[in-house]
Amino acid sequence: MTESVRPVRVATEIYDALGYLGTRLLFLNARYAPQVQWGDIALALDGFPTDNLDIGASAFWDDWRARWTARADGYITIADLSTTVAGRTRALRSAAACYHWAEFMYFDDPALKLQLRQQLRSAFLGSLEGADIELIQAELPATADRPGVPYWIVLPPTRLRPDGALPAVILSNGLDSMTDVEIMSLAEAYLERGIAAVLFDGPGQGIQAGQAPVLIEMETVVAELVRRLAAEHPGIDTSGHQLRRLPRPSGRTQPWQPLPVRGQLRWRSAPCRLRWPATAAEG
Repeated sequence: MTESVRPVRVATEIYDALGYLGTRLLFLNARYAPQVQWGDIALALDGFPTDNLDIGASAFWDDWRARWTARADGYITIADLSTTVAGRTRALRSAAACYHWAEFMYFDDPALKLQLRQQLRSAFLGSLEGADIELIQAELPATADRPGVPYWIVLPPTRLRPDGALPAVILSNGLDSMTDVEIMSLAEAYLERGIAAVLFDGPGQGIQAGQAPVLIEMETVVAELVRRLAAEHPGIDTSGHQLRRLPRPSGRTQPWQPLPVRGQLRWRSAPCRLRWPATAAEG
């Protein structure tokens, strides 16, 4: 071959313009949640025009969206062509991450933003085919005050599950965040310790963004979730839940603070502790 290969080049001005958002691209060190690699960033931003670096303008984010979408679509093609579960899992996880960054700061076309979030979700759920965790999908029915609330019960690997009731932590998104990415990344710390995680798309969050206003008093959804888990998911112990910047009724935001295991998460002494069914424990 006589054709030369041009190395990837990302102008330093782009990193300067992004500032904090640049470091956020590599959020946490996830095992199951979608996460981009440095190569994704370099390839997505390769040749990004340096005359379009106003991150307060929609033109920047439209170009950004197109580049990350193309990167995600490429991973979908790789997943479709893969002949192994491992290959498909890896490609779909990367696709989900790229779709997330495509839609992250894009607001010009609400329908397109929702489409990207739906593609993200489809890729993420598909990526769990090769994972050692189990994800149960359910939904709180709609009420007069809000739409239905999709939620997940994410069970840790079987080898890490304790005997008896399986402790669980409910994690709430911040504002209109995408459940599959950052909040799922935070949930992994619990899954690694044999603790289940309950995640949900409240009104205005996840794939409901733009479909309903964000509910200020998200505590009402958490209360409904606790009741539903106790009634329909025996063996899941929801003695406590974690609030991630959950707004107070006054409208002021409560700072995020992890709840200590020996403090507010008193699974063994809580009155709502449930028994894990023998059939589920054996499985």
